[in-house]
Amino acid sequence: MVEKANSARGNGMQFAKNEGQIIDMNNRLRTDILYVGDGGGLKAYLTKTGVSYVIVKAEGKKEAPQKYMERLKKGEGSQKPENDNRNIKGHRIDMDFVGCNQDISIIHSEKVEGYLNYYLAHCPNGITGVASYNRVIYKDVYPNIDVVYYGGKENGLKYDIVIRPGGNPNDIKIQYRGADGIEIRNEELKIKSSLKEITENLPRVYQNIDKKIVEVKAKYMLDNISEEEATLHFSLPTYNPSFPLVIDPWLTYYGGSDIDYCNDIAVDTSGNVGVTGIIQSLNFP
Repeated sequence: MVEKANSARGNGMQFAKNEGQIIDMNNRLRTDILYVGDGGGLKAYLTKTGVSYVIVKAEGKKEAPQKYMERLKKGEGSQKPENDNRNIKGHRIDMDFVGCNQDISIIHSEKVEGYLNYYLAHCPNGITGVASYNRVIYKDVYPNIDVVYYGGKENGLKYDIVIRPGGNPNDIKIQYRGADGIEIRNEELKIKSSLKEITENLPRVYQNIDKKIVEVKAKYMLDNISEEEATLHFSLPTYNPSFPLVIDPWLTYYGGSDIDYCNDIAVDTSGNVGVTGIIQSLNFP
């Protein structure tokens, strides 16, 4: 059981520090996982070298909450929703920074109000007072290159790669493993899983030079492509190396726990996303 206390958590992803609540399927502690991001229908496990994304989908029907409450008021049937024998499926995709620094320093900030208490089989006495944060910064993942993971109201995980003066963009190589297919389509990175398709939108790349935002055109590039793996890097034009350069991808997927169809998707100049299609999920973002 996970208990939230005095929490003002929103729908965006937030990162809970791993204080021993995370175990694997063999009940072994996963000390390699540093934070767990949860929000927007996606779980993200932050490790020293990257992120593991876990997508979960429930197959089968569950009684609608309104029908369930009406039945309870009438004193009919069981005290639990009917047909709640859904099959839960999951798919994990790993994203790792190739050749990154193994001795990084981590800074978390923007603490979420309240805390989490975990009462699980391996910790029946509870792991309590676990703090969550909206922002986690990995310093010097590569020399003079930081990675900033952050949440908020957006659906999915956002992260920035910040190249400080002296950093080399060519050092950045991101390996994806466990996908059912990886490709670049319409300048976006498409990562297929058995349950959903994850999209990394074309990254916004920019510099703040003397309080003026200068946009830099960038492209995704893929190397070492196989059936389940690929290595990503960025194609960047010349930029001013005396100022930090920010690479701002946005990783997300759409859909809830039921059957949803996306017919089209578009992003406007302000970064707002519009989706058209048909949904059956009550928890569609």
